[in-house]
Amino acid sequence: MKSVLTVHQSAGKPFSDKWIMRIGIPLVGLVMPVLVGLAVNMSLIPFLFNLLIGLVNTMLLWLGCRYILMRLWQLIPWQQKPFQHLLVEILSLSLYTFAVTGVIWLVVCRYFHHLYYREVGFAEVLFPSLAISLVISFIHEGLYFFNQWKVSFIQSENLAREHLVSQLETLKSQVNPHFLFNSLNTLTGLIEEDKDSAIEYVQQLSAFYRAIIQTRNQQLIKVEEELGLINRYFEIQKKRYGDNLQMDLAVDSATLQHWLPPLSLQMLLENAVKHNVIATGRQLKIEVEATGSRYLLIRNNLQPRENDEPSAGMGLQNIKTRFGLLTDRPVEVIRSATHFSVAVPILEV
Repeated sequence: MKSVLTVHQSAGKPFSDKWIMRIGIPLVGLVMPVLVGLAVNMSLIPFLFNLLIGLVNTMLLWLGCRYILMRLWQLIPWQQKPFQHLLVEILSLSLYTFAVTGVIWLVVCRYFHHLYYREVGFAEVLFPSLAISLVISFIHEGLYFFNQWKVSFIQSENLAREHLVSQLETLKSQVNPHFLFNSLNTLTGLIEEDKDSAIEYVQQLSAFYRAIIQTRNQQLIKVEEELGLINRYFEIQKKRYGDNLQMDLAVDSATLQHWLPPLSLQMLLENAVKHNVIATGRQLKIEVEATGSRYLLIRNNLQPRENDEPSAGMGLQNIKTRFGLLTDRPVEVIRSATHFSVAVPILEV
């Protein structure tokens, strides 16, 4: 599979823009009045008044446009509805600029016209204000996209690192001496009892390792593929535990076409086998089912081993971290007196 990832990121995640406001408001608010004053050789009092009005106008435009843009990033994200976002942005910024400029123009014409260097029409102040709003929009949209790129880059790097940890953790748990010892013991018993079953067991081991190798460079695989992996793992363990190990799958066809980080379900099954007693009269039953809330639930009856080594929880933590980088829906862990359950969200690409 050619992996396509949607890294979870809040559309309107705030970022620091105070520095650009401290520079931009005085710069934009003072430059234009200064240029106008120099061009028409304005006297001192009208010149200073023009500076003040320009600064107030720019500050109101900047703060208002900034608020509108941040709300739009949350309500109509660029990534999901670019054309709708652009249309609403143009209309809302234009209306806000028209309102602010109109109020300032009316106040100046009514109360401070004697301080202005000449009579001006509304259009003469509206178009410069629209230009200022356009500059503010360009600056903040540029900062927003740069911030989104930076956050996505960091999260992609983290995801790749977590994916590598998952590969190493899974391969280490399967190739460690304890796993190989049990697998070879099972194989030895099968060779003595039934050579055909021994050959089938070796083929299952081979298919399982081949499947792991094929998924090692993928960041997401379909639920259908992941279920194929856990079926191979289950059949290998079934040779050892027989009917004392059971697994029920209840996953509908629509769920099979969704996505998961590879080996996430396999790691949960492995934990269940590793940390629970499996013996005659103490059957371990593992259930995998799709829930109505876009989750896969993996549940097993709880019968802890008496001499079980304390778990570092690295496998479960790794799963939580990988899902946390891909979605805002958390991995849910539920432990009762009789059962242990983990619900993982299924993903859409």
